[in-house]
Amino acid sequence: RVPTPIALLIILVGLSALFGVLFYIISASVTSLAAQLGTYAGNLNERLVDIRALLEQSGITIPDVAPAGDRNVLSNSTLLQTIRAFLGGLAGFFSDSFLILMTTLFFIAEGPMMMKRMRRSASGDHLLVDRLTQFGQGVVRQFGLRGIVNAVTGAGVSVILLLLGVDFAILWG
Repeated sequence: RVPTPIALLIILVGLSALFGVLFYIISASVTSLAAQLGTYAGNLNERLVDIRALLEQSGITIPDVAPAGDRNVLSNSTLLQTIRAFLGGLAGFFSDSFLILMTTLFFIAEGPMMMKRMRRSASGDHLLVDRLTQFGQGVVRQFGLRGIVNAVTGAGVSVILLLLGVDFAILWG
């Protein structure tokens, strides 16, 4: 059995390494995406012009949303707003992840002590202590299964997107 302080240190180092690798992968993907964003915007604008021409050939007219003479639907300010919103969401993700990490470490460190205090304060084999223990084990099982399902789903989506040739498949998966 590993002593609690060493277990906490192992978990802290492991989760920090995991978050570091995730941060590196996501930041590299976002940097590469930002570098190619102009290309994607140009391609999307070309497709939208093609769709507009096809609809007009079919007799469907669409009002212009771009300034006169400008056939680009996506402007640089729209792209910058999108990137800003994405990076804000990414910062929120890492902030929430840090809080979850700290809460998890707190419960790992203090959980056994809290149970000992509760058992001491309850007389004998108190039903509440048994139920809370069962509930805690069920919650741990649920979060563990949820984590496994999410990891398998994300990996599966990434593999499928890689096989389909989608750019930045790891970022989307």
